[in-house]
Amino acid sequence: MSGRSKTRSPTELGPVEAEYRLWLEHSGAMLSRHGPDGTILYVSPACRTILGYEPTEILGRKIRELLHGDTAAMLVALEGRVPDHGGPVTAQLRMQHKDGSWVWVETTGLMINVPGEPSPQIISLARDISDQKAAEDALRANEARLHQVNEDLRREQEIARILFDHVPALIVVSDEEGRPVYLNRYVEHVLGWSAQDALDRDLWEAAYPDAEYREQVRQLARDFDDGFFDVRMRAKDGRYVDISWFGVGLSNGRRVGFGIDISERKAAEDARREIEDRTRKVNEELADANRRKDEFLAVLAHELRNPLAPIVNAIEALSRSDVNDATVARVVALVGEKARHLVRLVDDLLDVSRITRGVIHVQREPVDLADVINQAVTTSRPLLNAKGHRLVVELGSTPLRVQGDLVRLVQVFANLLNNAAKFTLPGGEIAISVAPHEEHAVIRVRDTGMGIAREDFPRIFDLFFQAHRPEGAMGIGLALVRSIVELHGGTVSAASDGPGCGSEFVVTLPLLAESPAFTDASDRRNGEDVAALRQHRVLVVDDDRAVADGFAMLLESLGQEVCVVHDGEAALAALAHFDADLVFIDLSMPGMDGYETARRMRALPGSPNRRLIALTGYGLATVESRVHEAGFDRYLAKPTDVSQLERILS
Repeated sequence: MSGRSKTRSPTELGPVEAEYRLWLEHSGAMLSRHGPDGTILYVSPACRTILGYEPTEILGRKIRELLHGDTAAMLVALEGRVPDHGGPVTAQLRMQHKDGSWVWVETTGLMINVPGEPSPQIISLARDISDQKAAEDALRANEARLHQVNEDLRREQEIARILFDHVPALIVVSDEEGRPVYLNRYVEHVLGWSAQDALDRDLWEAAYPDAEYREQVRQLARDFDDGFFDVRMRAKDGRYVDISWFGVGLSNGRRVGFGIDISERKAAEDARREIEDRTRKVNEELADANRRKDEFLAVLAHELRNPLAPIVNAIEALSRSDVNDATVARVVALVGEKARHLVRLVDDLLDVSRITRGVIHVQREPVDLADVINQAVTTSRPLLNAKGHRLVVELGSTPLRVQGDLVRLVQVFANLLNNAAKFTLPGGEIAISVAPHEEHAVIRVRDTGMGIAREDFPRIFDLFFQAHRPEGAMGIGLALVRSIVELHGGTVSAASDGPGCGSEFVVTLPLLAESPAFTDASDRRNGEDVAALRQHRVLVVDDDRAVADGFAMLLESLGQEVCVVHDGEAALAALAHFDADLVFIDLSMPGMDGYETARRMRALPGSPNRRLIALTGYGLATVESRVHEAGFDRYLAKPTDVSQLERILS
């Protein structure tokens, strides 16, 4: 055989060779033969399956044309070694498919001498191992990735360990049974327990020595999945530490607990609760002391009013009689002024309690502001006259009415006039004026007195504040003015150009819409005299004989027919022969008090035409609701203000 060998059909081959070729065609392996220079001399039909070529398409081509560049050198090595070894050589090569892709094949080559051929030839048997190589590559890639994952995990675990050891929180990892298997360094810092302690002893018993409490904590640790739960743990040195724990369950059954040392917070909370308890106790003690103070002031006022009442009433009666002796007249005036001053001090003493407790009450009714101003002027006239002040009153010609408490409003403007008189040098001028402005009445009280410093304006209406300290001032009047004005829905403000420049106080009150039904028998303007008093049959009921007799003397000086009794039973009996149309009853009588006396009187025939007036030495606010329930028409404080008494008698 010379040159290229011819391919023979299986029928031309010997029986054994034909069988081998038939087997090769069905085994999927590709048999090839090429010369020493790499020329392909023969290739089996499996070439179609492995490389996509028909055998005739690659006959005569160089084997290197089908090899990947990386494997060309391998073929040279194979060809060079086969003669030396004389045996087969197996290698894994990449060959190019007809479509351009690369196919991994495992080939076994053998150098043979072919009869009739001058040079040896190489025969090889190749099978497609692309799937195997892909699997091996995938396996190696997975192994590489797994190695990287393990390496990353190892690094992350190391980072986590470093982080856990340095984070300022307690971190404990427990196994499925709840036994600690890891403690970070902060646990040792806070509690003293180390990781080795966790291995050497039962930390549950050491940290929670009380068995019942220990079981409660175990239950919390197992079941608590949201938020923190607080426990108290015993440290290694025996002290107790408050820890707030948060648990996280892992997929492997283990649990990680994160704890925060809250001992300082707990101590602060305990201290706060202790302070709150102490504060509450102090407040309760203060409230009790304040209540007892109010009770004391009420009793004190009552005890002061009782002796003052006959003095004031006697002086008022004397002042209305013909006193020819000039010395007696001066004594009457002096004692009257000081007695009225004492009455104002007692009223202010009670008002302190009312202001601080916010219990100043107003009894609203239509009130003419001219009447209010005139009564305030009458109240303040003794102080104004004593200092020789000139008073200017401007009430205007249009009646201005408000819905308010006559007594309290008189108190407002009497306080403002008294304040002006106290802070104005003798011979100064004080003016009070009333004028409408839109839907309000504006009342101005001006003086030429000491004025107000700029820094005193924010506190001028504060209780007990005194920019100056004149005789008889306690720092109550202006605070009371503000409280009463605000209760009437009004405002009060102060203005001054500074020390020595006088001052002005401005009160605004909502005007009452005119009503034809409104009448006031005591309507007085521009200082007009009180209307003529009507004569009444007056019954005075008071257990204090001096008070009763002094009040009777005052009523008689006002032209009234008076009968005096000293207890409730006597009062009910007196009405059988003394048909009084006006009855003044002391509330705090022993036995049958004034309330019960009034209720029984209202049950008698003819009572609807009889007016009942309550007299009290206590604060009016403390009796307001009860006197109306008992059937009284109104109530007066002792000693009785003459202007209010005149209104009742007119």
